[in-house]
Amino acid sequence: MNLDARLQVDWLPVNTAYLRPATSVRAWQSLRTFWRRRHEGWSAVWLQYVNLADLAFLVAARAMGFKVVVTPHLGANWKSTRIAMLRTLSRALLGLSSKFAYLSETQLQELALPVGVPRCRIHTFLPRSIGTRQLVVERRAGRQGLKLIHAGRLSHEKGSFLFLEVCARLKQRNLAFTAEVIGGCDDQTRMALNERIAEYGIKENVTLFPAMEEEELMKRLAAADFLIHLSILDSFPLIVLEALAAGAYPVCIDLPGARKMTQDYCGRVVSPNNAVQAAVDILCQGDLEVARGEADTARNKVLDDYDWGTCVRLLENCIEQD
Repeated sequence: MNLDARLQVDWLPVNTAYLRPATSVRAWQSLRTFWRRRHEGWSAVWLQYVNLADLAFLVAARAMGFKVVVTPHLGANWKSTRIAMLRTLSRALLGLSSKFAYLSETQLQELALPVGVPRCRIHTFLPRSIGTRQLVVERRAGRQGLKLIHAGRLSHEKGSFLFLEVCARLKQRNLAFTAEVIGGCDDQTRMALNERIAEYGIKENVTLFPAMEEEELMKRLAAADFLIHLSILDSFPLIVLEALAAGAYPVCIDLPGARKMTQDYCGRVVSPNNAVQAAVDILCQGDLEVARGEADTARNKVLDDYDWGTCVRLLENCIEQD
C-alpha cells in the first residue's frame, strides 16, 4: 500500500482477535509469516496494539532488530490493563517499544504506558472512501423513521447487547426505526444476539450482518442517522470517528476518547449507569433535523482534520525521528 511517494507500507494481519486455544493456529501462522519476511527491507514496524497477544509481534520485531512504533487501541477496561498480573506483563513487554504513536491525549490519561519510551501524536487513517469526500449520503431520501447502526467487534463489552435493548425500548414506544448490527464475533455471541433479537420481538426492525469490507461499511454508516456505541472498552473508538466522518451522529458511553470526539465534533455521551434509557431518551426527544445538521457540519471538520496528507506527514515524522 502506497501512502505517498516516500512511504511504502506492507500490511500483515496478526489474527489475534477472539483468540482461543482452538483458534490460536492462525495467530501462530501470522507470527511465523512475520518472522520469515524479516529480510524484505523494512525500515520499521508499526504495530497496532489491541490485546496482549499482539505484543508477541513486538518481541519478535525487536529480536529482528527493527525499530518498533506501537499504537495502542485498548482502554482502561480491557482485561490486559484491568487485571494486575496482565497489566504488569503488558507494561514489561511495552517497555521494549522504540516509540509510542498515540492517537489522542485521552489515551495517555487511560493507559499507564511505561516511562522512558518516547511518544508522539499521530492521526488515524480514515478509509479513502470517506477521506476523498466522494461518499454518497442517501439517508434523507424518502425514508420514514430513524436509521440506527451499531458496528465493530460484537460483544457484551462493546455494547452490542445494549444496542438491542435500545431497539426494544424504541419499539415499545412505537417509534419508527430500522437498525443494523454489523461486525465479527464468535459463533456463541452471534447465536446469543439472534436469540435476543427474537426475544425482544424486533426481527422486523433489526438486521444482523457479519463483518463487511471497508467501503460497504462506510456506505452504511453514511446512510445512518445515529451510531449507537455503548462500549465500555474503547480508549479511542475508531468506529465513532468513522461515523462522524460519514455524517452519522454518535451516542456513546462516557469514556475519555468518545467524550473528546463528541466535544470536538458532535454527538452525545451517556452514563454507563443508565446508558440504555439515556440513549432512548436522546433518540425519542431530540430533533432529528438538528442532529443531521450537526452531523453534516462535523463531517467536514473531521475530513479536514484527518486529511490523508496530514496523517502521512505525522506518521513519517514519528517513524523517522529518533
